[in-house]
Amino acid sequence: MPRERKMEVSASVIVHATEDPRIITGAASQMLGIQEDTFTGTNTTGHFGNPISVYDANITGADAALSVRRFVGMLSGKDVDALAVQIQERTVDSRLHLRIDKQVLIRNGRPEIIGLHRSEGREGEWKENGGSKDAIKIKIHTPIYSKKDAVPTFAEILRGSA
Repeated sequence: MPRERKMEVSASVIVHATEDPRIITGAASQMLGIQEDTFTGTNTTGHFGNPISVYDANITGADAALSVRRFVGMLSGKDVDALAVQIQERTVDSRLHLRIDKQVLIRNGRPEIIGLHRSEGREGEWKENGGSKDAIKIKIHTPIYSKKDAVPTFAEILRGSA
């Protein structure tokens, strides 16, 4: 039986004044398999003086591992494979950074990772899918003591063996 890794998941989402926070935190909670009240909100002001709220959730221990399994289970095999290829560029300091398209999650009930499927543009530039900057930011943290271990560690987590 594979050992359980020490893991922490954090999620953050901006909710604009025109949006219902219960719909957004509800969709994010479903995606992560957590209680909706795990999200705590802070009211602030946006760049143009518009009111916004920032909702954050932190999940630790066994709940974090279950949350990652639930999230990965919602992805297609093609998406998991594409994510595994991008681990290195999405990892900073033992944290795997993901951006989930908020509107697609609410509309379809399934996560779409922004930038997961890219196509080559002019002069070899990569273009992201989705184009949405309205994202739920997810960070998956597990202790990794050597940068060279990041890819195999997160690949193992994504494949469900950690």
